[in-house]
Amino acid sequence: MGSPSAQAATSGATGNAKAIAFYREMIKAMAMDGGVIEYRNNYAFVKETCTAAGGTEVSLIFDRAVIPKGYSPFGEGITLALSGGKVVWEIDNLAAKDANGFRTTGSCSPDASFTLLRNSQGEYIQGEGFASSTASLCWGTADFGIMGKLGGPVYETYGHFDPMKRIGKNELITSTFGNKNNPTTEIDTISLAIDLPISSVVKIPKEGKSPAFTVAWTMLWTGSQVQPKVTMCS
Repeated sequence: MGSPSAQAATSGATGNAKAIAFYREMIKAMAMDGGVIEYRNNYAFVKETCTAAGGTEVSLIFDRAVIPKGYSPFGEGITLALSGGKVVWEIDNLAAKDANGFRTTGSCSPDASFTLLRNSQGEYIQGEGFASSTASLCWGTADFGIMGKLGGPVYETYGHFDPMKRIGKNELITSTFGNKNNPTTEIDTISLAIDLPISSVVKIPKEGKSPAFTVAWTMLWTGSQVQPKVTMCS
């Protein structure tokens, strides 16, 4: 199962043995790659508040079926640096969207975008309202607490697996997990050319007053990544 989904961890895997074996081979292939970029929409929501000093205060929430009042959907490009299939640092580039896709007009500044970085030293933000006398782009400390746990895997083999489906040059793996009576469904598309996942769709069911919603992302495998230098804003 893919890490960006709102899933509860379970142990083991059940269902179609061939699909489970194929998925485990995919995870082995991931352990040989150094990095991936995930593109995701309609999962991050941002509220921008203009300050008296001309800056911007940012409030960020993820994983909602309904857009909260005062928030706007942002698109994401998430870079994961990997070692042995585990995340060692990550960057989330977020940009505001309109009906035609991405836009570059914000309520407080001409650039409605920002970047989050999480590494072994902490979590940082770069973007609107950040300036430095020594660097045009600098970083401030952040404590959003919403980025993935470092050292964790991108995908794991658990849940109940259906038989695989061959679609062109890809294999589709469908699995379910969570509440057996109201499960979450994940559909992963694995490229046979590279033995790696290229997209995933997670369908999260209605639970209580929370309506059902879907999270989807595509993946571009890039090899090793260079961690950006963190120059703190003065």
